[in-house]
Amino acid sequence: MTAVATFLIVLLLSLIVARFVSVALTLTGLSPEVARFQARSALSGTGFTTREAEAIVNHPVRRRIVMVLMVVRNAGLTGAIASLVLSFTGSPTTQEALTRLGVIAAGLAGLWILARSRAADRIMSRVIRRLLNRYTELGASDLVNLLDISGDFTIRELALDEDDWPVGKTLAETELHGEGILVLGIRRESGNYLGAPTPDTEFCAGDRLVLYGRAERIAELRKRSLGAEGDARHEQARREEDEVEQSEQREDRRRSSEA
Repeated sequence: MTAVATFLIVLLLSLIVARFVSVALTLTGLSPEVARFQARSALSGTGFTTREAEAIVNHPVRRRIVMVLMVVRNAGLTGAIASLVLSFTGSPTTQEALTRLGVIAAGLAGLWILARSRAADRIMSRVIRRLLNRYTELGASDLVNLLDISGDFTIRELALDEDDWPVGKTLAETELHGEGILVLGIRRESGNYLGAPTPDTEFCAGDRLVLYGRAERIAELRKRSLGAEGDARHEQARREEDEVEQSEQREDRRRSSEA
């Protein structure tokens, strides 16, 4: 029974380490869903060629975090499985074999319930996040929750063509902030990146803008062309954004008065 207990303990520790890795990855800016998927991928040894996987490989902190999980998988789980297999080949009686199988089944069921429990997930994530924030310097918050990307807001990249509305204008001239859109950065066609561009920064064809704002606003900007029609759409977007902001401010005052 020692091998069976070792096997279940190693599985439990693997789940805990995977949860540590998942929370740590969210602290570097990954969404919880992507972080959980990549942690499970590293634990199982299954490789996926995706943009999310490349974001981990190309990020030094994320790469070190995932490497820890890979080491744990290779060092612990493989040895535990080998010990478990050997325990069944040591000429156990039928009764002993059935007992071991029953213990394994009950243990796996318990671990499955624990892994699927939202309450356990919240508690573990809260404790792990507190420990990581206290004893590590990962240096980035969970951008999904911080910027409410899972709600109405999003971060999108907008590639500018010659006839796109922002081309030839400065950031101040576009007044995108009036539409509820913030320009976080600009990737020039040359490859140079301008973070937090100044108001006098001019947009050029070939630029790739990193935008933060409401998804519908950015989608409309993507379709907007140069000329009078584009200017009219800009003014309409500003008026609509003013109405939305006024509604949000009224709702905020109402909730503050009720608190």
